[in-house]
Amino acid sequence: MVLFESPFEPVPIVNKPFAEIILTKLWQHSIKYPRKKAIISAENEDQYFTYSDIYLYSLSVASFLQQHGFEHGDVVGLVMPNSLYYAPIFIGCTLRGGTITAASVSNTHYELERQFTDASVKFVFCSNDALENVLKATKKLPIKKIIVIDANENTTFSNSNIFNISQVFITVPLPNLPPVNINLETDALILPYSSGTTGAPKGVVITHKGFGTHANIYNSLMENFVKNVFIKKPYIFDQELELILLPINHMFGCCVLFHCLMMAKTVVLMKQFEPEPFFEAIEKYKIRILMIHPPVLIMLSKHSAVDKYDLSSIEIIFSGAAPAGKDIIEDVKQKHPNLKQVTQGYGTTECLGVTFPDNENIPNGSVGKVVPLGKAKVIDVETGKELSYNQPGEILFISPTVTPGYLNRPEATKESIDAEGWYHTGIIIE
Repeated sequence: MVLFESPFEPVPIVNKPFAEIILTKLWQHSIKYPRKKAIISAENEDQYFTYSDIYLYSLSVASFLQQHGFEHGDVVGLVMPNSLYYAPIFIGCTLRGGTITAASVSNTHYELERQFTDASVKFVFCSNDALENVLKATKKLPIKKIIVIDANENTTFSNSNIFNISQVFITVPLPNLPPVNINLETDALILPYSSGTTGAPKGVVITHKGFGTHANIYNSLMENFVKNVFIKKPYIFDQELELILLPINHMFGCCVLFHCLMMAKTVVLMKQFEPEPFFEAIEKYKIRILMIHPPVLIMLSKHSAVDKYDLSSIEIIFSGAAPAGKDIIEDVKQKHPNLKQVTQGYGTTECLGVTFPDNENIPNGSVGKVVPLGKAKVIDVETGKELSYNQPGEILFISPTVTPGYLNRPEATKESIDAEGWYHTGIIIE
């Protein structure tokens, strides 16, 4: 039997709710960089939030919710594309002890109804394009309020339960709202829906402890990585820009967004992915690190427009959410000779990060080493026996970041997480 333990330095397990942690960071950045742009719209650079904006708008969201009957444990549905508003909505809701469950704007009203019913959603923030589907989906549900994020500033709605986001942001941002007694171990911060290893989508409980500790892990790993890779020209987080095209209603994109905000980066946020605007943003903002999915890797090597743009600023590409083949990686490196490495990590919605690279000199296709505080092992799928090196079996993982289970699915939870807390990933190595 071989237990794969992390070679990285351990990081602190959080002892505060995540909203308090990120709000403190935003305040510190606001003091140090009073006019620094925290998030810029890739489609329109005149649309942006400073760190001060996000701090104050988060408090306004919390105050608005407090005034409209929001209670500890209420679940908030988000149905929106990537938006400047995501961060203050997320922080404001969770500051009041709420839980975020996000869905795609492409979801049908049947899919939204199923998720919102299962999660017991009480408030919804949505884009104007998604409003009709949201209204259909919530027709039979006890929804308290719906807030539209991108209607014209002066638009009002005949339905008294529908608000314009401008009405939320003009709410006085009270910093001393009644405290909420959040349980870090059990209270859900985020409720993404995943099929897990089998079956229909299920609500994955991501706790304050799990997400906050993962943020510490991710920030530490990135600091270690850039120190080892960017030697000639150091990578200084608060002087860099990061392009986010990952959907932030998925865990990969959400983790990257809050990593950037905690490290005082400037985020260039794409509302939706389109190849040429993506290439243009890399060229314009001199992006050095890219966080992407494998299909975008293919576009970086094969898209007909890629040669029209100067993408020489890119030095590191992290690919995630699905495996990237060695051939794709080699094609991209050949196409972009300035690249130091195309690398990938491994994780799941249920346990967030599992592995991460520690330097640029790793084989193509490798997913790196076990992350801080984590342990992994491989078992025989038939007998459950723990195996040694180079034997086929299922990967199991344990960490403070692992979900305590699936919402209202005790049997599915038992199938995925054993009595000792090991998460059975369903990934079979051969």
